[in-house]
Amino acid sequence: GDGLPSRVRALSEHDGGLYAGGDFAEVVAFWEDPDWLPLGALPVTAGGLLQAMISFGGSLWICGEWPLLHGGTAVVFRWDGAAWYDQSPAGWLGQVCDFAVADTDGTGNRLFAVGSNSVANPFLVWTGAAWAALGTILNPTADVNARLVRWPRGSFANDRLIGIGHFQIGADSYEVVEWNGTAWIGIGTLQVFGQALSAWASGSVYVGGDYDLIESVPVGNGTDAVKIARYRPNAWSVLPRGGLNSQVLDIVAPRYEEDPGASGRSVMPVVVSTPSV
Repeated sequence: GDGLPSRVRALSEHDGGLYAGGDFAEVVAFWEDPDWLPLGALPVTAGGLLQAMISFGGSLWICGEWPLLHGGTAVVFRWDGAAWYDQSPAGWLGQVCDFAVADTDGTGNRLFAVGSNSVANPFLVWTGAAWAALGTILNPTADVNARLVRWPRGSFANDRLIGIGHFQIGADSYEVVEWNGTAWIGIGTLQVFGQALSAWASGSVYVGGDYDLIESVPVGNGTDAVKIARYRPNAWSVLPRGGLNSQVLDIVAPRYEEDPGASGRSVMPVVVSTPSV
């Protein structure tokens, strides 16, 4: 069958099927061998941007920013299997950039989001009927590249969340923050913001980008900057650069993670980067 007509920005498994979201007119399509088919019709005009997509609560959720057919802007939509519903947070300014599903308090999985709202808390939690602010934190630069992932519980009592972007907690600024179940805490300052993020149950957090400074310590020289930094509680380190010579776009954890005690070795993440010539 034919491929998708434009850039794909997100993939998600939902209800036993594969879904793609991107820059094409229908915004979201689903795979029905041997073709991609459009998933309903969003009430939006051209010029929108899909940032992320996730399956939660029996629905498929997408976020980004789209101009609506009858005016205004939407930043979150939900597909219930028959129709799209605008689930944008009330009074939101900017995009919603990413989703995560996690159980941060022992009551079951909830849907979380992060966005570029510069005048209110950029982190949100879905209550089942509406979005609510999560903790106290700001995104003062309206960073549209903010990302959010679940940090699997591992040795913690519950899951945690890791966010990357340009955030402010009180008077302090951070590029990497952690939701510990009750509050946001800063865990990293990186000179250049990364766009790839992965958190493992083994306790490691990986951030991909181009860094000359990590926690104010020089680690690169601009043209030979570090591509991936790893955080283990209370300490950052640099991963071997290997053949990475360009921007890191994504970091994927294998199904099994680091377990040196069992295997005698560490499993490294799978990395997706832009090609270099």
